[in-house]
Amino acid sequence: MRTSVLLVALLVCGVLAGQVLAADATWQFKYRGRIAIEGKAFNGVGTFKFALLDFNGNVLWANGKVGKTDGIPAGTVQLPVSNGVYSVVLGDQKLNMPPLAPSLLRRDEPLTLRIWFDDGAHGLAVVGDTQIMPIVMPQSGSGGKTTTAVGGDDLHDLLLEMRELRAVINRIAPPAAGCSNTSTANAMTTATVSQKKTHVLGDPKAPVTVVEFTDYQCPYCRQFAETVYPELKRNFIDTGKVLYISRNYPLSFHENAMKAAQAAVCAGEQGKYWEMRDLMFAHNTELQQDNLIKLAGSLGLDANQFSACLTSDKARPEVAADIADGNASGVNGTPTHIIGRSSTGDSLTGIKFFGVSAYPDYASVITQLLNSTSGK
Repeated sequence: MRTSVLLVALLVCGVLAGQVLAADATWQFKYRGRIAIEGKAFNGVGTFKFALLDFNGNVLWANGKVGKTDGIPAGTVQLPVSNGVYSVVLGDQKLNMPPLAPSLLRRDEPLTLRIWFDDGAHGLAVVGDTQIMPIVMPQSGSGGKTTTAVGGDDLHDLLLEMRELRAVINRIAPPAAGCSNTSTANAMTTATVSQKKTHVLGDPKAPVTVVEFTDYQCPYCRQFAETVYPELKRNFIDTGKVLYISRNYPLSFHENAMKAAQAAVCAGEQGKYWEMRDLMFAHNTELQQDNLIKLAGSLGLDANQFSACLTSDKARPEVAADIADGNASGVNGTPTHIIGRSSTGDSLTGIKFFGVSAYPDYASVITQLLNSTSGK
């Protein structure tokens, strides 16, 4: 019943349709998109190129061989477009596309679908990057599989429900050997991270420490900040049970993320790191440099000092150090949280959460650590 509800939600949103897969080794999924030229829906046959990217902008799949310098697939796909709407089956070998590996469609983090389009008059151009979450589901009575995907704002709204569904799906169709399932409903991994305590919240003597790696332009970081973090703060940070450490991990394909990370550090110079953090998440689609300066002004920061810090890249080395520490700890996307028993040393070892889980998942790990600490 839960599966049916989710499918109805996707179809009402009008995002994507499903595609039955014939063989376990060569999987596909169907994507439906829209094209407009100068505000008018395109009609005719268009030339397309497609690629699937991970959080760091690495190409995981493309419809043809990817160029080393420009990152553009060599092959093209001719598709009919009617009233601006087109459909394509990614991985369709009839269109001379390589198949999609099962491991690609079983990933727990969203993928980015990059699309190039040429209408025959304006030349080839990127028409958009859409974040999608493929979900592999058994198809009743056929032995085949269906993939459904959702992108954009709908993914932001449905991510938690998708993760719950994936927990059920993986019990039916487990990931192939060597694939990592980082959903807390299935498996937990540990990580060791440097305990740089530049931006901290809570009692320094708290028995449990949480280290976050975040990107202010990332919609899932915003989701965590708005849904999970307030409860963690109220129940664990404000009560002296958790020390919360914030680290910056701006993703390279988010054009404003690096400046936003620097803005947080610059605000921290004036004692307003956490206030700026909250404000940027609330406005995470408006993080251009001029807007960051306006946000800082609304917090009553010294405008000249903040602007000088931000425009000079003074804070960039601190952000780069955060990224390096994250990479060394196995962080490769956001949000990532490492939760462990507090240590007086330079590093923290704990459970690593990747992506957004429900609040009880984090609370459960923290409570277990608190219980094990109090028992000593």
